[in-house]
Amino acid sequence: MTKILFPIPLLPRILSLFILLFTLFLTRIAFAVSPVILAAPLPATRSIAVNFRNVDISVMVKFMSDLLEKNIVMDERVKGKVTILSPHGVTVSDAFRIFVQALRMKGFETVEKQGMIFIVPQSQAPMNRELFLYNLENTSAKSVAKTVNSILSKGFTPQPAGSIRQSGLEAPVRIVPDIPSNSLLVSATPNDYAIIKGLLRSLDRQPGEVYVKASLIEIATDKLNNIQVNLLGAVASGSNGSGVLGGTNYGMVGDVVNGATGANATTSTTGSPVATGAAGAAQSLSGLTGLVAGVLTGGMFSYGGVSYPSIGSLLNALQTDSDVRTLSTPEILATDSQKAKITVGEDVPFITGQSQTVGGNVMTMIQRQNVGITLEITPHILARQRVRLNLKQTISALTNASQLIGTVAVGPTTTKRSTNTVLTIQSGHTVVIGGLISSTKSLNKSTIPWLGSIPVLGYLFSSTSNQKKRDDLLIFLTPYIIRGPQSYADIRNGAPAELRNFARHNGLVQTLIVPGKRHHDFSGLFLNTANAPGSSGAPD
Repeated sequence: MTKILFPIPLLPRILSLFILLFTLFLTRIAFAVSPVILAAPLPATRSIAVNFRNVDISVMVKFMSDLLEKNIVMDERVKGKVTILSPHGVTVSDAFRIFVQALRMKGFETVEKQGMIFIVPQSQAPMNRELFLYNLENTSAKSVAKTVNSILSKGFTPQPAGSIRQSGLEAPVRIVPDIPSNSLLVSATPNDYAIIKGLLRSLDRQPGEVYVKASLIEIATDKLNNIQVNLLGAVASGSNGSGVLGGTNYGMVGDVVNGATGANATTSTTGSPVATGAAGAAQSLSGLTGLVAGVLTGGMFSYGGVSYPSIGSLLNALQTDSDVRTLSTPEILATDSQKAKITVGEDVPFITGQSQTVGGNVMTMIQRQNVGITLEITPHILARQRVRLNLKQTISALTNASQLIGTVAVGPTTTKRSTNTVLTIQSGHTVVIGGLISSTKSLNKSTIPWLGSIPVLGYLFSSTSNQKKRDDLLIFLTPYIIRGPQSYADIRNGAPAELRNFARHNGLVQTLIVPGKRHHDFSGLFLNTANAPGSSGAPD
């Protein structure tokens, strides 16, 4: 048997190698059985990916528990699967909000208490609701409450200002208006009220106003040609004049005859005679219009020893033309999206029916209606200084009074012209609406039987009136958007806003001149400016 003998100097080396190998073995075992230590919690601002595709709720709860480092207790009724896909990274706080929203979609709610999160059905979740008071400054509490409650009832979740993601509401929110104080009573959790408050602040803004200048102009071509000849015969009557024996009269010369002949020529108070003869006729002629010419004599004239009555003749020729009439020039200030109405006219009774009582008495039923001019405007302020106007305009007038048809009274009869349109116009510009045209023709002729039909000479025994009428209604509208008291004052004073802004920004004092007539060969609107005291360029 062969023995291997190690030299004495090698023994310490072998022993050291054995100890080293044994140490390495123990170290490997220690690393194999040591627990895994979780990393430090993620910062709230760090982005993480949240992607779950049809996973059980418990899996997502485990993920959120590890992410938040909080204990989460699940009710045994919390079951189901969810899918959450996040194309971009989100913060830890956003991930928790997404987690809460996903649970609410399944009918569950989270309740945080004593550092732990409990997940229970929504019907079992306690709600810490409070009552808040929100005061409105510019809008109606009733209208705002109606709008917000309508939105919330349809499941809409309001967003706080600047928010991108939907935050959700913790509990149902109820809003009740208090009309006397123009405030809102909001029943909600503190977190929900913070969201609702931002929405209410956005709705409670000062509405814009629109100042509208309107002119209703009627361009009427009314041509009236009236030619008549009146023949009068007079005989002596009394010592101061002569009376009328006969002739033709078409309703134009009654006072003239009285003045020429002295008939009824006394004052109403003293009974003393007034001017007679030619002087009286001259005074009476002032009541006639158009061309008036003729001879009126009093007394008799003799020929061959025989007395004849004087013959007087009067020619009246009248032609009238009327061109433009201003029916109304209303000015109205209206709130954005609110209806404004102007009515100028009178209430006229209209017969609507008649009935007879047992005793034979007739009862007439009437209904009063407005007859005149009505202008109704609803403005809507748009972007880029534009205004949309809902316009409704009506002009009505009486043509005749009530009439009898058999034994039944009907009427009165009215004419009506109306416009109903929607238009968009730039602020400060003028729009014209026209085309409402009415045209009438009438020919009236009065003659003396037989004498009026004589050729040429028949004109001496007739009266002819020929009338042609054509009315064209034009509506001029100029809206101005009002941004403040100064803007309204500029428009009321009539100066263009551009000129006033230029003067104001350059420290100039404005002097407005609006000449009514041509003055020094200039007409229109002028704006003189002078440097304000203390500004650059002002005189010392």
